[in-house]
Amino acid sequence: MTRRKKRNRPQIMIWPGFLFFFGLENYEKHQKAETLSATGWTALPNHPKRISDHSLVGLENQSMLLIGGRDYGFYGASQSGIWQLKDENWNKIGELLQADFAGSAIYIGRSIYYFGYVSNAIERLDFTETEEFHIVGQIGSQPDDFHYPVLFQTVSNYCI
Repeated sequence: MTRRKKRNRPQIMIWPGFLFFFGLENYEKHQKAETLSATGWTALPNHPKRISDHSLVGLENQSMLLIGGRDYGFYGASQSGIWQLKDENWNKIGELLQADFAGSAIYIGRSIYYFGYVSNAIERLDFTETEEFHIVGQIGSQPDDFHYPVLFQTVSNYCI
């Protein structure tokens, strides 16, 4: 049997006119971010940590958030950080209430709803009208641990 080098799957986010990839390398080199547009690939600034198993969300102000994850520069420790890539700079703008990874996030209105995997927490991250981070709070708990749950927005009384 041939042993292959373990590679992590990148997080992919579609954003108006762009396709973003974060985490294109193996666990030892996991700070890379790139975008693909009609004109080709563009490297984005490296993240300051080796994050994997995170969630990505794009905001209307053209910034991108990286939420939670595992830091493979620190033995894969669960992270609670909320990081923003804006104007070519990564900045830590807040913290989840509980460190988590392999969760999912969805942006609705001026709030991001984050469904954790390890903690089972459902957290809401609220933003101002100018999309500045405001506050985070727990709004519920999942009945079990769900790995990257699929989230989508519907209208009331909509049947699938």
